[in-house]
Amino acid sequence: MAGVFNLTTPRDLLAKLTRELDRLRAEPDNVDHAFNFFTTAEHMLDWLYPGDAGKSHRRQLRKVEPLLATVSHLASGAKHFDHLSSHHESVQRTARKAGVWAKGFWAPGVWGKGFWAEPQLSITLSGPALANLGQTITAVELAEKVHDYWMFPGRVP
Repeated sequence: MAGVFNLTTPRDLLAKLTRELDRLRAEPDNVDHAFNFFTTAEHMLDWLYPGDAGKSHRRQLRKVEPLLATVSHLASGAKHFDHLSSHHESVQRTARKAGVWAKGFWAPGVWGKGFWAEPQLSITLSGPALANLGQTITAVELAEKVHDYWMFPGRVP
């Protein structure tokens, strides 16, 4: 079987990733949307470099690119409820922040970056991800970086 339903190419999966990002932006505290985004992002490498032939390339990309290692840690940790192995060193913890006010009380971004006025998902990083992305990042901010990575021209044929 090649793909599933109408998702048959890496470009199709990239379009799904974009839809998942839109859903996460609309509901930044929705765990289901975050799970769907990061799990889809994790599988971009599988679709680009499939099977045993692509395994070493996938592993190498995750090793040299902290963003991809972080995605792998989030997706695998969420799917399997643990760190799986020692190569997952990007995420220290995740949290759902309640926010100060109810959703929509203030205009988006009115309080600036780092102030959680509305509910959202937060990720505390470690290892190489900490050095490259900072100590704490929201799921939306990380998802936007991941999406930008995959949207870079020529990255997905």
